[in-house]
Amino acid sequence: MLYLFTLLPLFIASKAEGYDLPTPAGKYNIKLTSGPLVDYSRDGWKSMISVFQPAHCKSVGTIPNMPNETAKILESYTKEYAGSFGNTTVDIDGLFQAARLPVCVGDASSITPVPDSPILLLSPGHGGSRLWFNVLASAIASEGFTVISMDHPGDCRVIEFPDGQLLEKSPLDGSLPPTDELVYLRGNDTTFVIDQLSNASAMAELGLSTFQSDRIAILGHSLGGCTALQVAAHDPRIVAAIDWAGPVVTDLPPSGIAQPVSFVSSENESNWTVDGMEVGWDLIHGPKLWTEIANLEHTGFLDMMNMLKAAGQDPAQFAEVLGTIDPDEQNKIHVAYTTEWLKGAFQGKIGGSLLEGEQPERFPEVRVVKKEGF
Repeated sequence: MLYLFTLLPLFIASKAEGYDLPTPAGKYNIKLTSGPLVDYSRDGWKSMISVFQPAHCKSVGTIPNMPNETAKILESYTKEYAGSFGNTTVDIDGLFQAARLPVCVGDASSITPVPDSPILLLSPGHGGSRLWFNVLASAIASEGFTVISMDHPGDCRVIEFPDGQLLEKSPLDGSLPPTDELVYLRGNDTTFVIDQLSNASAMAELGLSTFQSDRIAILGHSLGGCTALQVAAHDPRIVAAIDWAGPVVTDLPPSGIAQPVSFVSSENESNWTVDGMEVGWDLIHGPKLWTEIANLEHTGFLDMMNMLKAAGQDPAQFAEVLGTIDPDEQNKIHVAYTTEWLKGAFQGKIGGSLLEGEQPERFPEVRVVKKEGF
């Protein structure tokens, strides 16, 4: 069942010369900072984070969506598995390298981050890169949240550091630890990242100021969703969690999870995934909501439909792995439900007509499966 977690770049498209990814729709622009964190207490554990801050700035431009070597490796990774989807001949060289992300540009004096914005940590799926959620991270950040996406070096396919060092894993060859062990490792990764947010020296190395730790939530996709619940169960600094199609594969405390948790699934999740999410649902003692998105597949939560559409491709040709939902509409759904959940959690009052399922005409693709506690 490992494939259900795995972040596969299963998307075959024609070569692109260069294209811009969607501009965030919120009222803020985005200041993007990426850099390494090193945990010397864990034998020099090292990873990368991306910090998307809502900001005011004088100029918006575009930057590469991912480092060049990472893009090449992921393009090669795509070719390796393209045969499983009926096409091994299409040239995708340069497609990932061509994607460009809109962000604030210019010197520091021209960019002013919104002070004390709430924090949302983002954990990708098994083998997944933080870079596969740049569009969604930017969109959520534009609504006034600082989004921090994390690579997990225990299973991430490739992590490229500023000095050019590459850390590569092979998520599908059976060489990685079992998924439950990976979740515990990922939990340690996340706790360390939270610790560093108030570490002046660590943040200064990234060119950032410290962050307050009283308004932190976590969102994860697939194995990242299980990671989100694992961290929420053990770290009281987490105020709320969001699980995008992540079945529970670890032993959570019998006392359960007190924080508000939002579960989101596609309409075509496997029984195994849904059963694993039900395990998590039963352990939540605070407010909880389960929504289901129609015309979406498990892998479709990633930015890939956005990339294909922006590059002039038709995402619908990959309906069996992505779904048929329009990526612009999907972005609106994720941003609306995520921000409403976070606002309620940080204010101590979950609710509102959207979360109550009282606005079916706004997002007809979304169905409230069940809710409790609000």
